[in-house]
Amino acid sequence: MTYCASCSNSTTCTNCYPGYYVNLTTRLCVKCNLAMPGCETCIDSATCVECAADFFPNSSFVCQSCSSKMNGCLTCNTSSNCSVCMPEYYNQNGTCTLCNNSQIDCFRCYNHTTCLECKEGYFVNSTKGCTICSSNCTSCDTLSYNCTTCARGFYVSSAACVPCTTNCL
Repeated sequence: MTYCASCSNSTTCTNCYPGYYVNLTTRLCVKCNLAMPGCETCIDSATCVECAADFFPNSSFVCQSCSSKMNGCLTCNTSSNCSVCMPEYYNQNGTCTLCNNSQIDCFRCYNHTTCLECKEGYFVNSTKGCTICSSNCTSCDTLSYNCTTCARGFYVSSAACVPCTTNCL
Protein backbone atom coordinates (compact mmCIF):
# COMPACT_ATOMS: atom_id res chain seq x y z
CA MET A 1 0.00 0.00 0.00
CA THR A 2 1.35 3.37 -1.05
CA TYR A 3 2.53 5.77 1.75
CA CYS A 4 1.53 3.27 4.45
CA ALA A 5 4.03 3.20 7.33
CA SER A 6 2.37 0.25 9.12
CA CYS A 7 -0.53 -2.05 8.39
CA SER A 8 -2.52 -4.80 10.07
CA ASN A 9 -2.88 -6.86 6.87
CA SER A 10 -2.37 -6.48 3.10
CA THR A 11 -5.39 -4.17 2.68
CA THR A 12 -5.60 -2.24 5.97
CA CYS A 13 -3.24 0.61 6.77
CA THR A 14 -2.98 1.69 10.42
CA ASN A 15 -0.38 4.47 10.12
CA CYS A 16 0.79 6.63 7.19
CA TYR A 17 4.01 8.48 6.38
CA PRO A 18 4.18 12.21 7.24
CA GLY A 19 1.99 14.32 4.97
CA TYR A 20 -0.64 11.55 4.75
CA TYR A 21 -3.49 10.30 6.93
CA VAL A 22 -5.46 7.02 7.12
CA ASN A 23 -8.88 7.32 5.48
CA LEU A 24 -11.13 5.49 7.97
CA THR A 25 -13.47 4.22 5.23
CA THR A 26 -10.92 2.85 2.75
CA ARG A 27 -8.05 2.31 5.28
CA LEU A 28 -5.69 3.75 2.64
CA CYS A 29 -3.32 6.72 2.96
CA VAL A 30 -4.50 10.05 1.53
CA LYS A 31 -2.28 13.11 1.03
CA CYS A 32 -3.16 15.86 3.53
CA ASN A 33 -3.29 18.71 1.00
CA LEU A 34 -5.81 16.83 -1.17
CA ALA A 35 -8.32 16.96 1.68
CA MET A 36 -7.17 20.37 2.94
CA PRO A 37 -5.33 22.77 0.59
CA GLY A 38 -2.16 24.15 2.18
CA CYS A 39 -1.86 21.37 4.78
CA GLU A 40 1.54 19.67 5.15
CA THR A 41 0.85 17.38 8.14
CA CYS A 42 -2.59 16.25 9.32
CA ILE A 43 -4.23 13.84 11.73
CA ASP A 44 -7.33 13.25 9.62
CA SER A 45 -9.27 14.88 6.77
CA ALA A 46 -10.36 17.80 8.98
CA THR A 47 -7.43 18.43 11.36
CA CYS A 48 -4.23 19.98 10.08
CA VAL A 49 -1.30 20.30 12.48
CA GLU A 50 1.23 21.92 10.10
CA CYS A 51 0.52 24.27 7.21
CA ALA A 52 2.64 25.10 4.15
CA ALA A 53 4.77 28.28 4.14
CA ASP A 54 2.13 30.62 2.69
CA PHE A 55 -0.66 29.30 4.94
CA PHE A 56 -1.48 29.43 8.65
CA PRO A 57 -3.72 27.18 10.80
CA ASN A 58 -6.94 28.82 11.95
CA SER A 59 -8.72 27.99 15.22
CA SER A 60 -10.48 25.03 13.52
CA PHE A 61 -7.11 23.51 12.42
CA VAL A 62 -7.78 24.32 8.77
CA CYS A 63 -5.07 26.07 6.74
CA GLN A 64 -5.88 29.51 5.38
CA SER A 65 -3.92 31.41 2.76
CA CYS A 66 -1.96 34.39 4.10
CA SER A 67 -3.12 36.63 1.27
CA SER A 68 -6.78 35.81 1.98
CA LYS A 69 -6.45 37.45 5.41
CA MET A 70 -3.70 40.03 4.89
CA ASN A 71 -3.28 42.27 1.86
CA GLY A 72 0.13 41.92 0.24
CA CYS A 73 1.28 39.02 2.43
CA LEU A 74 3.24 36.18 0.84
CA THR A 75 4.33 34.18 3.92
CA CYS A 76 2.81 34.49 7.38
CA ASN A 77 3.31 33.06 10.86
CA THR A 78 -0.22 33.65 12.14
CA SER A 79 -3.44 35.26 10.91
CA SER A 80 -2.11 38.66 11.99
CA ASN A 81 1.68 38.47 11.49
CA CYS A 82 3.20 38.51 8.02
CA SER A 83 6.87 37.49 7.69
CA VAL A 84 7.36 38.09 3.91
CA CYS A 85 5.45 40.63 1.82
CA MET A 86 4.72 40.57 -1.91
CA PRO A 87 6.61 42.90 -4.25
CA GLU A 88 5.33 46.50 -4.05
CA TYR A 89 4.76 46.05 -0.29
CA TYR A 90 7.07 46.39 2.70
CA ASN A 91 6.85 44.77 6.12
CA GLN A 92 5.98 47.13 8.95
CA ASN A 93 5.85 45.18 12.24
CA GLY A 94 4.23 42.10 10.67
CA THR A 95 1.82 44.07 8.46
CA CYS A 96 2.35 44.53 4.73
CA THR A 97 2.04 48.14 3.63
CA LEU A 98 1.85 49.23 0.01
CA CYS A 99 4.85 51.21 -1.19
CA ASN A 100 4.07 54.93 -1.34
CA ASN A 101 1.52 55.75 -4.02
CA SER A 102 3.75 58.62 -5.14
CA GLN A 103 6.28 55.93 -6.15
CA ILE A 104 4.00 54.04 -8.52
CA ASP A 105 7.02 52.80 -10.46
CA CYS A 106 8.61 51.19 -7.37
CA PHE A 107 8.70 47.38 -7.50
CA ARG A 108 10.28 46.70 -4.08
CA CYS A 109 10.66 49.19 -1.23
CA TYR A 110 12.23 49.38 2.22
CA ASN A 111 9.60 51.75 3.59
CA HIS A 112 7.06 54.24 2.22
CA THR A 113 9.75 56.64 0.95
CA THR A 114 12.72 54.38 0.06
CA CYS A 115 12.57 52.37 -3.14
CA LEU A 116 15.00 49.44 -3.46
CA GLU A 117 14.08 48.27 -6.97
CA CYS A 118 12.07 49.98 -9.70
CA LYS A 119 9.79 48.47 -12.33
CA GLU A 120 11.18 47.76 -15.80
CA GLY A 121 12.13 50.94 -17.63
CA TYR A 122 12.95 52.85 -14.43
CA PHE A 123 15.95 53.14 -12.13
CA VAL A 124 16.44 54.02 -8.44
CA ASN A 125 17.63 57.62 -8.29
CA SER A 126 19.74 59.38 -5.62
CA THR A 127 16.67 60.23 -3.52
CA LYS A 128 15.61 56.53 -3.54
CA GLY A 129 12.69 57.23 -5.87
CA CYS A 130 12.19 55.94 -9.42
CA THR A 131 13.16 57.82 -12.56
CA ILE A 132 12.29 56.73 -16.09
CA CYS A 133 15.16 55.45 -18.25
CA SER A 134 15.92 57.20 -21.53
CA SER A 135 13.72 56.65 -24.56
CA ASN A 136 13.37 53.00 -25.78
CA CYS A 137 15.44 51.78 -22.83
CA THR A 138 13.92 48.91 -20.79
CA SER A 139 16.65 48.86 -18.12
CA CYS A 140 19.43 51.23 -17.22
CA ASP A 141 22.43 51.44 -14.90
CA THR A 142 21.41 53.13 -11.66
CA LEU A 143 24.79 54.75 -11.08
CA SER A 144 25.50 56.22 -14.50
CA TYR A 145 21.92 56.24 -15.94
CA ASN A 146 23.28 54.43 -18.99
CA CYS A 147 20.98 52.14 -20.90
CA THR A 148 21.78 48.42 -20.49
CA THR A 149 18.79 46.84 -22.31
CA CYS A 150 16.73 48.26 -25.17
CA ALA A 151 13.19 47.79 -26.40
CA ARG A 152 12.53 45.52 -29.38
CA GLY A 153 13.90 47.03 -32.59
CA PHE A 154 16.70 48.89 -30.77
CA TYR A 155 20.20 48.01 -29.58
CA VAL A 156 22.64 49.48 -27.04
CA SER A 157 25.32 51.70 -28.55
CA SER A 158 27.43 54.01 -26.36
CA ALA A 159 25.00 53.53 -23.45
CA ALA A 160 21.98 54.66 -25.50
CA CYS A 161 19.32 52.84 -27.50
CA VAL A 162 19.74 53.15 -31.25
CA PRO A 163 17.18 51.93 -33.80
CA CYS A 164 18.07 48.80 -35.77
CA THR A 165 18.33 49.21 -39.49
CA THR A 166 17.98 45.60 -40.75
CA ASN A 167 17.68 42.06 -39.35
CA CYS A 168 17.37 43.19 -35.75
CA LEU A 169 14.99 41.80 -33.14
